[in-house]
Amino acid sequence: DGDATQHLENVNKYFPYLHQVRPITGIEEFESFTVPCRRGSSHLPMNMVPWQTVTGGKGKVIYMARNPKDVLVSGFMYWYKAWKSFLGTFDDYFNMFVFQPKDLYFGDYLDHVHQWWLKRNDPNVLMLFYEDLKLNGEGEVKRISEFLGCSHSDHQISDIVRKTDFETQKKSWGENKRYLEHFPLFNELGMFRKGQVGDWVNYFTVAQNRIFDEMFRHRTEMMDDHVPFKFEID
Repeated sequence: DGDATQHLENVNKYFPYLHQVRPITGIEEFESFTVPCRRGSSHLPMNMVPWQTVTGGKGKVIYMARNPKDVLVSGFMYWYKAWKSFLGTFDDYFNMFVFQPKDLYFGDYLDHVHQWWLKRNDPNVLMLFYEDLKLNGEGEVKRISEFLGCSHSDHQISDIVRKTDFETQKKSWGENKRYLEHFPLFNELGMFRKGQVGDWVNYFTVAQNRIFDEMFRHRTEMMDDHVPFKFEID
C-alpha cells in the first residue's frame, strides 16, 4: 500500500545499486545496513560482483535475463533517448551490440547472461527470464517466494503480480512528479517504454535479423551450456 512516490523511493533506499560510485559506493551502502536483511541490485557481470560481500555464504541472488534482441532495442532507447549518452543511430548501436559487444555499457550481454546461467544450480542463485514472468507471472513469483523462504498465500501472490505488472509500474512512474524532476531526461521517453516480448521485430531489418542470428548461432556454438532465450511468445 502507499503512493507511487513512496514505493519508488523505497526501492532506491533499500535496494542500492552495487555498482554506484557516489556519493558513496553501492557496496559501502550495502554494508552499512543494520536491518536483518541486506538488499541490493546491480547490472554488473558476475566476475565483477563482490561475491563474498553479497552472499556472505548465505545470501541469495536473483538474476533476471531477457532475450538479447529485445535487450538490444531497449538498450538503444535507454541510452540514446532517455540518457542521451549514446550519440549514434540504431544501426550504430546494432553494430556495436553484434560486432563490438565489449564496448556496451556493463559489457558483452551474451557473456553477462551466460556467466550467471552457469551458476543457475547454485543454491544461492535463482535464474529468471523476463519472458517467463510475462507468460506466467504468478508461477514465477511463487518461485521467488519459495527461493527466499517465504510463505505467501495465493492472494498475496496475485497482489504482488498485480502491483508489479509492467503497466502498473509505468503508470506509477508517470505520476511520480518528484522522480520526473530528478530525472528530467526521462520526461520524453519514460523509465518504462513498452515491456513487450518480441518488439525487436519492429526495429530489426531482415538483413539485421539474419546478421544477428548468424552471430548468435556462432556464439552459442562456442558455449558449453546454451541459455534458452525466448525471442517471441504467443
